Amino acid sequence: MYLVPKRLFGAAILLAGLAQGASAASVNISIDTFGMTNLSGAQAAYATYLTGTRANVVEDFESFTPWGGLVGTDNPVETNAGTFKAISASNGGPGGSSVNGGSGLEIRADNGVGNSPDGTLWGRQNSTDGGENWLDSNDLTSMVWTIGASTGFGRFDSLAFMLGDVGDIKGTQFSIKVEAAGYSTTLASIPRQPNGNINFVRILFDDFVHGAKVTLTSNLNDGFGIDDVTVARVAPVPLPGAGLLLMGGLAGFGVFRRRRAPV
Repeated sequence: MYLVPKRLFGAAILLAGLAQGASAASVNISIDTFGMTNLSGAQAAYATYLTGTRANVVEDFESFTPWGGLVGTDNPVETNAGTFKAISASNGGPGGSSVNGGSGLEIRADNGVGNSPDGTLWGRQNSTDGGENWLDSNDLTSMVWTIGASTGFGRFDSLAFMLGDVGDIKGTQFSIKVEAAGYSTTLASIPRQPNGNINFVRILFDDFVHGAKVTLTSNLNDGFGIDDVTVARVAPVPLPGAGLLLMGGLAGFGVFRRRRAPV
């Protein structure tokens, strides 16, 4: 029988508690908002985000042919960063800015900053530096983004994307729902805001995951766009000083046991 000093026993209990706490994984959703004419500010925030990642897959939709009045996008939309699928509205179908019958998501390129076909200011726009396209909700209720093994990316711990023109009509409730194995469903919302605002959304998981689902919902068929969709691995977080001390204590516990071993 070996007697363990109280200090080392306490350290072992604390270590077990930390390990148990670490198993309760969580998701953090951060949203930065920029005015419709401050696209450069949103792009700068996105560039800063990219510098903090070790690997990433970005879908900017520039390789797709946008809606031109004749041919529409398939639904679901298969991309490098996962699959996007529309969920039709239950309150009367798509709104006034839908195209191609409002039957699914559409790649659009008709920037709405004073440039929409009818000359009005409808707010949605590309956010890629030098680009033209984005994926439009086409005034449908929800857009579901699924990231899985089919992306070929492997494990990831961060997602990011630009949202354009959400929540700009009275009564709109816009929500972001994140689901992943081993995590509780996480919800965030964007309150009503001015026409054409740009929202830079970042989703960070406590640990690496192999897949996730992000559901974007606008309850009033208030159309929105998504662009610069990113699946990434963020830089590793250094072990805190307290953790290093705890590991040192555990190592000391091993040495103590070896010294007390019988001959």
